[in-house]
Amino acid sequence: MVVQRRHFEKALAVGGLEVGHLDDVGQGFQNIDNAHQNQNQGHIHREGQGRHRAAHEKASGVSHKDLGRVVVIAEKGRQPARQGEGGLWAVDQWLDVQGTQYLYFPDSGKPAAEHYADLQAACDAGEHPELLTPAGAAAAFVADYFDHETAEGSFERVPEVDQGYMERNQRLQQLVLDLEFRPEDVGDMDLLSCVGEATGDNWGVLGRFMYGSDWFNPLMDAVAEAAVGDSQQDRDRAVMSFFLATRDARTDFQTPLGRILVTQAGANLPSFEAALAELPEKDRERITQVSGVLSCIDGQT
Repeated sequence: MVVQRRHFEKALAVGGLEVGHLDDVGQGFQNIDNAHQNQNQGHIHREGQGRHRAAHEKASGVSHKDLGRVVVIAEKGRQPARQGEGGLWAVDQWLDVQGTQYLYFPDSGKPAAEHYADLQAACDAGEHPELLTPAGAAAAFVADYFDHETAEGSFERVPEVDQGYMERNQRLQQLVLDLEFRPEDVGDMDLLSCVGEATGDNWGVLGRFMYGSDWFNPLMDAVAEAAVGDSQQDRDRAVMSFFLATRDARTDFQTPLGRILVTQAGANLPSFEAALAELPEKDRERITQVSGVLSCIDGQT
């Protein structure tokens, strides 16, 4: 079971539960490992990237809608002391939004089996009732490990970990780093494919991950440069998708992307209209009315 956050950015997949972003508690993802490595709540061990862990795609989980995109996962049916009704649930691993896996071990000074047997006995005696449900175990883990209290209704179930979401996060972050340090290695179509496939959730994660970094202007300049060329309809599709995905973003993507769309319409109107025709009517209206593309189209017809 995976439980997913229901707010703007889709959380991934604890105990089998899924949890969200740490920016609400003033912590960046890149600092999670170091910041929590020595805490007494438990030990953590970082594994490889999510794309290499196909076995985890079906892991059970609970996602937190206020914390954001951190994923907490336990293996399917993770009840370490007793299976079924009355058995406590426990977190044994979690993923961040990049798909990096962290294994969690309770730091009780006891072997895990003894630790969970004692905890189960406490639950049987009426203590820790929150641990008897996956969502309760997720909330307890978040409160204990990340020092973040969660509101009732913060978790919901989702069917599995969204590997594609994590991989898009990885691609976007690598893209903006490449544009900063080695822009000559970024091809036009690779760039447009990356931005065109990203969702609003992915752009929100990128904004937090790159907070304080001047990534926006180089990215928009690169998109503008790549907007016109061979395979124009594919270029048009990518920029349209980018424009639509960022319509609700806090950062103003719409203004520069609107200018880029106007440039594309002016460069090859038949190609632009063909790409536009593939979209649902609501999206077509968004592009033509908000970006000012309609005046460009009217002027060439």
